Amino acid sequence: MRTRCSCAGRSEHNEWIERATSWDADRAGRALRAGCGGDPCDGPARGAGGRDRDGERQQGPAGREDRRAAADQPRAGRELRRRGERDRADPQTLVGHVVGGANDAREQLRRGAGRGRGRRGTPRLRKNRPERIEHAGPCPRRGKGVNTLAKRTSKKSPGRRSSPKAGPRPSAAPARAASNAGGIGVREFVARRERVLRALKGAVGVVLAGDGGAPLVGRWRANPDFVYLTGIDNEPGAAVLFDPKSEDPTRRCVLFLKPLDPEMERWDGERDPIASSMRSRLGFRRVMRTYALPTFLQHAATRAKRLACLHPFASHAAPVSEDLAIFRKVSERVVGVSIEDATGVLPGLRAVKSPAEIRLMKRAIDATHEGHRRLCAMLEPGVDELDLQRALEHGFGEAGAEEAGFNTIVGAGRHSTVLHYRSRGGRVEDGDVVLVDCGASYRGYCADITRVFPASGTFSKRQKQVYDVVLESLVKTTRAVRPGVTLAELDAVSRAVINDAGFGDFYPHGIGHHLGTEVHDANPGGKLQPGMVVTIEPGIYLPDEGIGVRLEDDVLVTKAGHQNLSAHIPRTTADVEAFIRACRRTK
Repeated sequence: MRTRCSCAGRSEHNEWIERATSWDADRAGRALRAGCGGDPCDGPARGAGGRDRDGERQQGPAGREDRRAAADQPRAGRELRRRGERDRADPQTLVGHVVGGANDAREQLRRGAGRGRGRRGTPRLRKNRPERIEHAGPCPRRGKGVNTLAKRTSKKSPGRRSSPKAGPRPSAAPARAASNAGGIGVREFVARRERVLRALKGAVGVVLAGDGGAPLVGRWRANPDFVYLTGIDNEPGAAVLFDPKSEDPTRRCVLFLKPLDPEMERWDGERDPIASSMRSRLGFRRVMRTYALPTFLQHAATRAKRLACLHPFASHAAPVSEDLAIFRKVSERVVGVSIEDATGVLPGLRAVKSPAEIRLMKRAIDATHEGHRRLCAMLEPGVDELDLQRALEHGFGEAGAEEAGFNTIVGAGRHSTVLHYRSRGGRVEDGDVVLVDCGASYRGYCADITRVFPASGTFSKRQKQVYDVVLESLVKTTRAVRPGVTLAELDAVSRAVINDAGFGDFYPHGIGHHLGTEVHDANPGGKLQPGMVVTIEPGIYLPDEGIGVRLEDDVLVTKAGHQNLSAHIPRTTADVEAFIRACRRTK
């Protein structure tokens, strides 16, 4: 016998109910809560506190506190299991007891029954409220016995099976703001989203985090635009919907997260339920599960009739950008909808850095400089390039950085002339120059610095000649950085110095790029503005002589001109040689 959900069309929910016929009551209750998350309704829900779900009392903290509160409910658990054992032969009765019994248990706790009361008789449940479930549309068959609250417990019960070798539960992996701890506050993320809403001018937009899972090497990385808007870097499948003309202010900017999946969480770590603590931490007034996104998007498109692409367009040889692919499907189902180009909105916002972002980039630059110290302390003829790279990146971590912002380049001799060289264990020979192009990532923001070090500790005459030409180009180009100039104009300044010295054919790349959460950050094009950070990196590469010199600094555009954020890292040949001697003394 198959028991239907109170809201038609929810096949996933019904599937979990059907499975309850072969499970005991405790496991069936967990399956219901994990598979559906509660009643798929958007009407007012009443829970342990007796208020509707928009009331303050209903919005409790999420995560481990909820599980501890649930674990402290033995009477409710025993009663629920007794009902399940008594009626196991009747699936519909079993499901009714699983859902209704959970409500009864919470009601007992709310009134202070058993151990659920504090020292002065205050129900503990008031401080440990479960997830508030929100859904897209009204339910025509809402019943009083339908549980609208989802809660998971961590305490074992007699009816719960587990492996005798089971270890501790996975650590929690809540949706988090990636850079909050380093200085990007939730208010700044909210302000970024507000700017997007204004820039859309009434059109509907969506930004997707991207899907997938953690690779065997490295970690899964979210779409940088999504991270910039939310601070969340650990929620595959998430999305933000922008609906500027929604009549409900809480629906003008909605975060969508994938439903909880207990089986996957055994591998990847637990995720938080939706609750007021999550909304407060992330700065969203409404957070939904992703199964509601199609309904929200369809309603928004019907009302606004305008859909705006925020993701960058793909080339003809690549798959269509995610939001454009979605909008094409919507336009086939909603008459009169137009699709607009808003791909310049996010690059324009990301390119101009806030004071908090600049502070993080300075920390990344300082961590990079610490890596230089570790590298130079062991730099000598005969050392392996990979050993130098390991020492460099260890220095990043010692200075507080999380990782390298991109693939580190450590190339000696002829390898220094390969622009994107990857170390394969080459040896540093006496008389080589070692080109080091690297950058630490601190709280999600990158540095990008290139320096050249002589293996012997002293530059040869020829090496110094080439080095000084590149340094002159770097200095003159940096002085030209100011609001109103373009990267193309800066490239011309840099190239003129190198051409005049006779090395024009050995300068094959451009002058630089924007820098931020990505090493090659979003580029809005056009003229530089105050707050932008760009790299200046001229170079000369002479493969036949085994000499490659590239010098790179990170430069902030200011109202008055510019500020070289990496000026404290030695650049002249004399300063570099002195730096190496000092590092070797501290070895």
